Formats: sequence, C-alpha cells, structure tokens
Amino acid sequence: MTQERTIPPDDRDWALPPKPTIKVNRDELLLLDWTTGSASHLIPNADLDELAKWHEFRMSVWTAIDSLSAESPEADFPLSEADAKILMAVVPTTFRWGTGEDCGYSLKMKLSKFLQGVKK
Repeated sequence: MTQERTIPPDDRDWALPPKPTIKVNRDELLLLDWTTGSASHLIPNADLDELAKWHEFRMSVWTAIDSLSAESPEADFPLSEADAKILMAVVPTTFRWGTGEDCGYSLKMKLSKFLQGVKK
C-alpha cells in the first residue's frame, strides 16, 4: 500500500487580500484632494489637526495623480469602507473643473457602487 505524502502549504504564497479600489480619473482625484482640504469647507468646523488626519489619504491621491499618463488616464485608487462613507457625505453631487465633465457626479456614482459592493 502506497501512502500519499502531503506537502505543507508554502508560507511564501500567503498574502493579505488586496485593498478594495475604485477607478478614478485626474478630475476625480483632484476633487478628492479639494474635498478633504480646508479650501472646500465641506468638512464642517475642521481644524488643522482634523485635516492632518487625512494626510495619508491625500498622499495616496497625489501618488495616484502622479501615476496617470496618456496611456493610463485612470488609476486604481485604494479605498476603505469608512473613507467611502465619509466621502459619500462630503463630496459634492455635482462639480466641474471649468467646462469639463461633471466629476462630482461620476465620483459620487463610483462611491455609491463601491459601498453597494458593485464591481466595475
């Protein structure tokens, strides 16, 4: 009788699942930065300490902006459910940078789908 040998799983293949992301373009990223900054006044009564809590988030926004190119006009932006809920409350439903696309509406739809668990 032949006995099968079991091989233990390789620990090198173990990894945490990737953080959920949404695909965003330059205008939507700029809106995220503007919304989480003091200039927008969309985070009511936020003092400098409160705004500094968004530092890592804003750095990820600017990292994503820096990664954009003509060949890749959208970035996969990592997002937590908690941040998505806050952004859903403070991102304006309609917003345009000049005469461009309504990036407020498109970003709000992406946040809504993210919170509903819709993959797109």
